Amino acid sequence: MENKTLVQKLNSQITELKADNKSLMSKVRKYESVIEDAAKVKKKYETELKACRKLAAAYTEAVKEAQKTKRDLTEQMEKEIQNFRKQSKKILEG
Repeated sequence: MENKTLVQKLNSQITELKADNKSLMSKVRKYESVIEDAAKVKKKYETELKACRKLAAAYTEAVKEAQKTKRDLTEQMEKEIQNFRKQSKKILEG
């Protein structure tokens, strides 16, 4: 009788352990899924960050080019104004 009771207890513990193991495996799969999803989100974030950096670099380059063009046009306009003044002065004196 003792062996039968001991076997029943062991079988009961085995059943509980199997249920616990099944529950733990389910949780592990859930956490693995969460980790995989997080990795995908991280990769997407890094891709978007890289694109933003490229866009920022292009924007900065465009601003520099616009500033250079503005300086060049300002210099050209100042020269043309000086020439106009010289020519106007010659016409008025002449």
